[in-house]
Amino acid sequence: MKFVLFFACLPLVAAAGAEAVSKQNKASDATARHAVAVLDEVWTNIKKSHFDQNFEKDYRDSIYNKYLPEIKKAGNDTQLAGILNRMVKEFGQSHIQVLPPVNELEVMALSAAEKNVEPVTLNSQDVPADVGIIPCIAENRLCVSRTVKGSPADAAGIKAGDCIISINGLKLDPSIKSYIPWDTLTSFMLAGMPESRVSLVTANSNGIKKEYMLTRKPNGFNWFKFGAMPRTYAAFYSETLPGNIGYVHLTAFFPEQITSFVKAITGNLKGVRGLIIDMRNNIGGVVILPQWLAGWSCPQVIKMGKLQLKEATLTPSSYPQQQCFKGPVVILINEGTASAAEIFAASMQDSKTAVLFGSVTSGKCLPSQFLRLPSGFRLQTIFGDYERENGKRIEQLGVTPDVPVTLKLSDLRNNTDTVREAAAKYLEQKLAEKQ
Repeated sequence: MKFVLFFACLPLVAAAGAEAVSKQNKASDATARHAVAVLDEVWTNIKKSHFDQNFEKDYRDSIYNKYLPEIKKAGNDTQLAGILNRMVKEFGQSHIQVLPPVNELEVMALSAAEKNVEPVTLNSQDVPADVGIIPCIAENRLCVSRTVKGSPADAAGIKAGDCIISINGLKLDPSIKSYIPWDTLTSFMLAGMPESRVSLVTANSNGIKKEYMLTRKPNGFNWFKFGAMPRTYAAFYSETLPGNIGYVHLTAFFPEQITSFVKAITGNLKGVRGLIIDMRNNIGGVVILPQWLAGWSCPQVIKMGKLQLKEATLTPSSYPQQQCFKGPVVILINEGTASAAEIFAASMQDSKTAVLFGSVTSGKCLPSQFLRLPSGFRLQTIFGDYERENGKRIEQLGVTPDVPVTLKLSDLRNNTDTVREAAAKYLEQKLAEKQ
């Protein structure tokens, strides 16, 4: 009887197994169809705005068909996004990316930043707030470059040169390659709504860790939305350095920053003999604004290269203003200087109207747009190509400084910005030669 029962059950087991396999196959087919649908969404939107008139001919076989089999095998959206990002890298152009899976540290940081900047209630004061920390990368460490006087960080005793270990429990690791510079990501995470709180762990020069609970305070700027990125703010700061040298730091190219620059040049910096324009970690912005900043930075007409769009070629130039700054100019750049900021720095360098100090820029210099696809994936894709006035490209190469200077952690801890100090000394020497 036992043998009869045993063998009698075999067809039932086989039927159950076949049903399970059938379900697996159907699920696998559905996953593959979803993956191909997402691929086609991404491909169609890139093609729609790409400047290459022969897009299909140039890329269909070498990129689309190459990755299609692997994409069909993607087990989930996390794997799919990883494959798609490897695929779009084969275009060899920046500003094309599918936002990566949510389990990656970079996206975790972005997700945390996005939650910070949403109003808690409809009655919340909807202005940007932060703790007054200006972050930077020095010797591959994520550090405090300076704190804003009177800010929560300043009041808590956080010092320049302190290393940032974690924010709200998320440990930050600048050794992990990130499309967005880690100091920029840190600024995103430190921003939030007024009176909201943020936990910050730092380590001092002796490696001693300390945790702070800081309350964000309004910083006087305005929110802006940069495509699919979290809402953030663009900062502007100006002061007069020893030797009557003006210093301005702007972190994006939006109308508010250009307006602030004009007010500084015609106001508190009027009469300075030399000017330092700090473009470090400037994320770019509106593509036409570099020519306006150049018009207020120099009395000479600055040709700003060639912008090749799908339907037209643009050759922008600056419009020198009567009250523009007329002395020697130095521009500070680093790996976080991107897009419109790279165009500005390169154009001033090519025209020999400014000297560049710092390190090579990001090489991410193509006009782009952010799209939210029907599948829920988000895509950043380009709609033009850029060539600087000297005939060279910035894309994938960056802008090389005239004077390479490394930001040193030891100097930061002595309240010395190595790059800014080198620029100031250069201007002092330049001005002394003219006397």
